[in-house]
Amino acid sequence: MVVLITALFALNAIGQTAASSPTPAALVTPENPLPKWLPIATTNDVREWAVTNDMDHYVGFKLTFKNTNDSWRYFDYPILRTKIGSYSDYVDIVATNCFELLKRVKAYSALKPQSPVILNSNVEFWDDTIPPSLVFYTNLGLVETLTEDTFRNLDQSWYRVIIPIVGLEEFRISLNGIDEVVPQHTNLVIIDQKYLFGSRNWKFQIKANGFSAQYDKIGEQPAVRFEVNSEKVTAFIPAGMGATIQSSPDLQAWTTVRELDSTESDNFTSFYVNKYDPSMFYRAIQR
Repeated sequence: MVVLITALFALNAIGQTAASSPTPAALVTPENPLPKWLPIATTNDVREWAVTNDMDHYVGFKLTFKNTNDSWRYFDYPILRTKIGSYSDYVDIVATNCFELLKRVKAYSALKPQSPVILNSNVEFWDDTIPPSLVFYTNLGLVETLTEDTFRNLDQSWYRVIIPIVGLEEFRISLNGIDEVVPQHTNLVIIDQKYLFGSRNWKFQIKANGFSAQYDKIGEQPAVRFEVNSEKVTAFIPAGMGATIQSSPDLQAWTTVRELDSTESDNFTSFYVNKYDPSMFYRAIQR
Protein backbone atom coordinates (compact mmCIF):
# COMPACT_ATOMS: atom_id res chain seq x y z
CA MET A 1 0.00 0.00 0.00
CA VAL A 2 1.32 3.47 -0.89
CA VAL A 3 0.12 6.80 0.51
CA LEU A 4 1.24 9.92 -1.32
CA ILE A 5 1.08 13.58 -0.17
CA THR A 6 2.74 16.93 -0.79
CA ALA A 7 4.35 18.82 2.05
CA LEU A 8 1.66 21.49 1.97
CA PHE A 9 -1.42 19.86 0.47
CA ALA A 10 -2.73 16.34 0.96
CA LEU A 11 -3.44 14.55 -2.31
CA ASN A 12 -6.40 12.22 -2.52
CA ALA A 13 -4.30 9.15 -3.28
CA ILE A 14 -4.61 6.91 -0.25
CA GLY A 15 -4.15 3.31 -1.33
CA GLN A 16 -2.94 4.26 -4.85
CA THR A 17 0.51 3.45 -6.19
CA ALA A 18 2.61 6.54 -6.75
CA ALA A 19 4.17 7.33 -10.13
CA SER A 20 7.67 5.87 -10.59
CA SER A 21 10.54 5.98 -13.05
CA PRO A 22 9.89 4.31 -16.40
CA THR A 23 10.68 0.60 -16.30
CA PRO A 24 13.30 -0.51 -18.84
CA ALA A 25 11.80 -2.68 -21.57
CA ALA A 26 13.99 -5.61 -20.54
CA LEU A 27 12.49 -5.67 -17.04
CA VAL A 28 9.08 -6.98 -16.07
CA THR A 29 7.39 -5.58 -12.99
CA PRO A 30 5.73 -8.46 -11.10
CA GLU A 31 1.97 -8.22 -10.73
CA ASN A 32 0.68 -7.63 -7.22
CA PRO A 33 -1.48 -10.70 -6.47
CA LEU A 34 -2.63 -9.54 -3.02
CA PRO A 35 -6.34 -8.87 -2.46
CA LYS A 36 -7.29 -5.25 -1.84
CA TRP A 37 -9.45 -6.42 1.09
CA LEU A 38 -10.44 -9.64 2.85
CA PRO A 39 -14.14 -10.63 2.73
CA ILE A 40 -14.45 -11.14 6.49
CA ALA A 41 -16.30 -8.06 7.72
CA THR A 42 -19.92 -9.26 7.76
CA THR A 43 -21.90 -12.47 7.47
CA ASN A 44 -23.02 -11.41 4.01
CA ASP A 45 -19.42 -10.81 2.85
CA VAL A 46 -18.35 -14.21 4.15
CA ARG A 47 -21.33 -16.09 2.68
CA GLU A 48 -20.95 -14.50 -0.75
CA TRP A 49 -17.23 -15.21 -0.88
CA ALA A 50 -17.59 -18.78 0.40
CA VAL A 51 -19.62 -19.75 -2.65
CA THR A 52 -18.14 -17.41 -5.32
CA ASN A 53 -14.39 -17.46 -4.68
CA ASP A 54 -13.25 -18.12 -8.28
CA MET A 55 -12.97 -21.86 -7.71
CA ASP A 56 -15.04 -24.81 -8.88
CA HIS A 57 -17.31 -26.08 -6.11
CA TYR A 58 -18.84 -29.42 -5.31
CA VAL A 59 -22.14 -29.07 -3.47
CA GLY A 60 -23.22 -32.10 -1.44
CA PHE A 61 -26.43 -32.84 0.44
CA LYS A 62 -27.53 -35.43 3.00
CA LEU A 63 -30.99 -35.86 4.53
CA THR A 64 -31.29 -37.80 7.81
CA PHE A 65 -34.62 -38.91 9.32
CA LYS A 66 -36.39 -41.73 11.15
CA ASN A 67 -38.25 -44.62 9.56
CA THR A 68 -41.58 -45.81 10.90
CA ASN A 69 -39.66 -48.35 13.00
CA ASP A 70 -37.81 -45.46 14.71
CA SER A 71 -34.44 -46.28 13.16
CA TRP A 72 -32.38 -43.44 11.69
CA ARG A 73 -31.61 -43.44 7.96
CA TYR A 74 -29.98 -41.01 5.59
CA PHE A 75 -29.89 -40.39 1.85
CA ASP A 76 -27.12 -38.59 -0.02
CA TYR A 77 -27.72 -36.50 -3.09
CA PRO A 78 -25.12 -36.89 -5.88
CA ILE A 79 -22.55 -34.14 -5.55
CA LEU A 80 -23.00 -31.33 -8.07
CA ARG A 81 -19.98 -29.63 -9.63
CA THR A 82 -20.85 -26.03 -10.31
CA LYS A 83 -19.77 -22.42 -10.48
CA ILE A 84 -22.03 -20.57 -8.06
CA GLY A 85 -22.90 -16.97 -8.89
CA SER A 86 -24.12 -15.83 -5.46
CA TYR A 87 -25.21 -17.06 -2.05
CA SER A 88 -28.86 -16.85 -3.13
CA ASP A 89 -27.98 -19.15 -6.07
CA TYR A 90 -26.55 -21.63 -3.59
CA VAL A 91 -29.75 -21.53 -1.51
CA ASP A 92 -31.76 -22.18 -4.69
CA ILE A 93 -29.55 -25.19 -5.50
CA VAL A 94 -30.11 -26.58 -2.01
CA ALA A 95 -33.88 -25.99 -1.99
CA THR A 96 -34.58 -27.38 -5.46
CA ASN A 97 -32.43 -30.50 -5.22
CA CYS A 98 -33.14 -31.39 -1.61
CA PHE A 99 -36.91 -31.05 -1.97
CA GLU A 100 -36.79 -33.35 -5.00
CA LEU A 101 -34.70 -35.79 -2.98
CA LEU A 102 -37.24 -35.69 -0.15
CA LYS A 103 -40.11 -36.42 -2.54
CA ARG A 104 -38.27 -39.46 -3.94
CA VAL A 105 -37.40 -40.70 -0.46
CA LYS A 106 -41.03 -40.36 0.66
CA ALA A 107 -42.19 -42.33 -2.40
CA TYR A 108 -39.95 -45.32 -1.70
CA SER A 109 -39.36 -45.30 2.07
CA ALA A 110 -41.54 -45.59 5.16
CA LEU A 111 -40.82 -42.24 6.79
CA LYS A 112 -42.17 -41.55 10.22
CA PRO A 113 -44.50 -38.51 9.81
CA GLN A 114 -43.36 -37.03 13.12
CA SER A 115 -39.68 -37.56 12.38
CA PRO A 116 -37.38 -34.53 12.26
CA VAL A 117 -35.41 -34.13 9.04
CA ILE A 118 -31.77 -33.10 9.33
CA LEU A 119 -30.09 -31.43 6.37
CA ASN A 120 -26.33 -31.47 5.88
CA SER A 121 -25.02 -29.38 3.02
CA ASN A 122 -21.38 -28.63 2.20
CA VAL A 123 -19.65 -26.45 -0.36
CA GLU A 124 -16.34 -28.18 -0.96
CA PHE A 125 -13.61 -28.89 -3.49
CA TRP A 126 -12.44 -31.91 -5.44
CA ASP A 127 -9.08 -31.67 -3.71
CA ASP A 128 -9.91 -33.22 -0.35
CA THR A 129 -6.92 -31.54 1.29
CA ILE A 130 -8.87 -28.27 1.07
CA PRO A 131 -11.52 -27.98 3.82
CA PRO A 132 -15.11 -27.08 2.87
CA SER A 133 -15.80 -23.36 2.57
CA LEU A 134 -19.38 -23.71 3.82
CA VAL A 135 -20.99 -26.32 6.11
CA PHE A 136 -24.65 -26.37 7.14
CA TYR A 137 -26.30 -28.66 9.67
CA THR A 138 -29.97 -27.78 9.97
CA ASN A 139 -32.98 -29.37 11.67
CA LEU A 140 -35.67 -28.52 9.11
CA GLY A 141 -38.62 -29.69 11.18
CA LEU A 142 -41.05 -32.59 10.87
CA VAL A 143 -41.40 -34.58 7.65
CA GLU A 144 -45.11 -33.83 7.29
CA THR A 145 -44.56 -30.04 7.50
CA LEU A 146 -41.76 -29.59 4.94
CA THR A 147 -42.14 -27.53 1.77
CA GLU A 148 -39.56 -26.39 -0.77
CA ASP A 149 -39.29 -23.05 1.04
CA THR A 150 -38.33 -24.90 4.22
CA PHE A 151 -35.05 -25.81 2.53
CA ARG A 152 -34.26 -22.12 2.12
CA ASN A 153 -34.11 -21.61 5.91
CA LEU A 154 -30.52 -22.66 6.46
CA ASP A 155 -28.89 -22.31 9.85
CA GLN A 156 -25.24 -21.45 9.56
CA SER A 157 -22.89 -24.01 11.03
CA TRP A 158 -19.38 -23.20 9.78
CA TYR A 159 -17.79 -20.85 7.25
CA ARG A 160 -14.30 -20.56 5.84
CA VAL A 161 -12.89 -17.88 3.59
CA ILE A 162 -10.64 -19.53 1.00
CA ILE A 163 -8.77 -17.11 -1.26
CA PRO A 164 -6.61 -18.24 -4.21
CA ILE A 165 -3.37 -16.20 -4.31
CA VAL A 166 -0.71 -16.82 -6.95
CA GLY A 167 2.80 -17.15 -5.51
CA LEU A 168 1.69 -17.26 -1.87
CA GLU A 169 4.75 -17.15 0.38
CA GLU A 170 3.37 -16.58 3.86
CA PHE A 171 0.07 -16.13 5.66
CA ARG A 172 0.01 -15.10 9.31
CA ILE A 173 -2.77 -14.30 11.78
CA SER A 174 -1.88 -12.61 15.05
CA LEU A 175 -3.65 -11.26 18.11
CA ASN A 176 -1.88 -8.69 20.29
CA GLY A 177 1.40 -9.49 18.55
CA ILE A 178 1.16 -13.27 19.11
CA ASP A 179 0.95 -15.43 15.98
CA GLU A 180 -1.75 -18.06 15.63
CA VAL A 181 -1.19 -21.45 13.99
CA VAL A 182 -3.10 -21.26 10.71
CA PRO A 183 -3.68 -23.90 7.99
CA GLN A 184 -1.25 -23.73 5.08
CA HIS A 185 -2.04 -24.72 1.51
CA THR A 186 -0.22 -24.01 -1.74
CA ASN A 187 -1.51 -20.75 -3.22
CA LEU A 188 -4.55 -20.65 -0.91
CA VAL A 189 -5.22 -18.43 2.10
CA ILE A 190 -7.64 -20.27 4.40
CA ILE A 191 -9.33 -18.29 7.18
CA ASP A 192 -11.46 -20.34 9.57
CA GLN A 193 -14.60 -19.05 11.23
CA LYS A 194 -12.96 -18.20 14.56
CA TYR A 195 -11.15 -15.33 12.79
CA LEU A 196 -14.16 -13.97 10.89
CA PHE A 197 -16.75 -11.24 11.53
CA GLY A 198 -14.43 -8.88 13.46
CA SER A 199 -15.30 -10.25 16.91
CA ARG A 200 -11.66 -9.89 18.04
CA ASN A 201 -8.84 -7.63 16.94
CA TRP A 202 -7.06 -10.12 14.65
CA LYS A 203 -4.32 -8.92 12.31
CA PHE A 204 -3.80 -10.71 9.00
CA GLN A 205 -0.59 -10.54 6.94
CA ILE A 206 -0.11 -12.02 3.47
CA LYS A 207 3.10 -12.20 1.46
CA ALA A 208 3.08 -13.30 -2.17
CA ASN A 209 5.22 -12.76 -5.25
CA GLY A 210 7.44 -10.31 -3.38
CA PHE A 211 4.53 -8.18 -2.12
CA SER A 212 3.26 -7.88 1.44
CA ALA A 213 0.07 -6.49 2.95
CA GLN A 214 -1.56 -6.38 6.37
CA TYR A 215 -5.31 -6.37 7.01
CA ASP A 216 -7.32 -5.51 10.10
CA LYS A 217 -10.23 -7.35 11.73
CA ILE A 218 -12.74 -6.10 9.17
CA GLY A 219 -10.54 -7.04 6.26
CA GLU A 220 -9.23 -3.60 5.30
CA GLN A 221 -5.60 -2.62 4.84
CA PRO A 222 -4.85 -0.16 7.67
CA ALA A 223 -4.19 3.27 6.21
CA VAL A 224 -1.27 5.54 6.93
CA ARG A 225 -2.59 8.94 8.04
CA PHE A 226 -0.77 12.20 7.32
CA GLU A 227 -1.25 15.55 9.06
CA VAL A 228 0.02 18.56 7.11
CA ASN A 229 0.61 22.19 8.09
CA SER A 230 2.98 24.97 7.03
CA GLU A 231 5.76 23.74 9.33
CA LYS A 232 5.75 19.96 9.27
CA VAL A 233 4.29 16.74 7.94
CA THR A 234 3.54 13.92 10.39
CA ALA A 235 2.92 10.36 9.26
CA PHE A 236 0.96 8.10 11.64
CA ILE A 237 1.37 4.36 11.04
CA PRO A 238 -1.20 1.89 12.46
CA ALA A 239 0.16 -0.21 15.32
CA GLY A 240 1.64 -3.47 14.12
CA MET A 241 2.36 -2.22 10.58
CA GLY A 242 5.83 -1.49 9.27
CA ALA A 243 6.35 1.21 6.65
CA THR A 244 9.03 2.98 4.66
CA ILE A 245 8.63 6.79 4.49
CA GLN A 246 10.05 8.29 1.29
CA SER A 247 10.26 11.79 -0.23
CA SER A 248 10.55 13.05 -3.79
CA PRO A 249 10.61 16.46 -5.50
CA ASP A 250 9.22 15.13 -8.79
CA LEU A 251 7.49 11.75 -8.21
CA GLN A 252 10.39 10.11 -10.05
CA ALA A 253 13.40 9.91 -7.72
CA TRP A 254 12.54 8.74 -4.21
CA THR A 255 14.68 9.01 -1.08
CA THR A 256 14.01 7.02 2.09
CA VAL A 257 13.41 9.31 5.06
CA ARG A 258 12.84 6.69 7.73
CA GLU A 259 11.99 3.04 8.26
CA LEU A 260 9.18 2.48 10.76
CA ASP A 261 9.23 -0.98 12.32
CA SER A 262 5.99 -2.78 13.13
CA THR A 263 7.10 -3.23 16.76
CA GLU A 264 7.69 0.46 17.47
CA SER A 265 5.43 1.74 20.24
CA ASP A 266 5.38 5.31 18.87
CA ASN A 267 4.64 4.47 15.27
CA PHE A 268 4.82 7.93 13.70
CA THR A 269 7.41 10.32 12.32
CA SER A 270 7.49 14.06 11.52
CA PHE A 271 9.18 16.06 8.75
CA TYR A 272 9.82 19.78 9.23
CA VAL A 273 9.42 21.82 6.06
CA ASN A 274 10.07 25.37 4.91
CA LYS A 275 6.96 26.83 3.32
CA TYR A 276 9.15 28.84 0.92
CA ASP A 277 10.87 25.72 -0.47
CA PRO A 278 9.47 23.94 -3.52
CA SER A 279 6.76 21.43 -2.69
CA MET A 280 7.95 17.98 -1.75
CA PHE A 281 6.04 14.74 -2.16
CA TYR A 282 5.98 12.05 0.53
CA ARG A 283 4.75 8.49 0.47
CA ALA A 284 4.47 5.61 2.91
CA ILE A 285 5.01 2.10 1.59
CA GLN A 286 3.64 -0.69 3.77
CA ARG A 287 6.04 -3.49 4.61
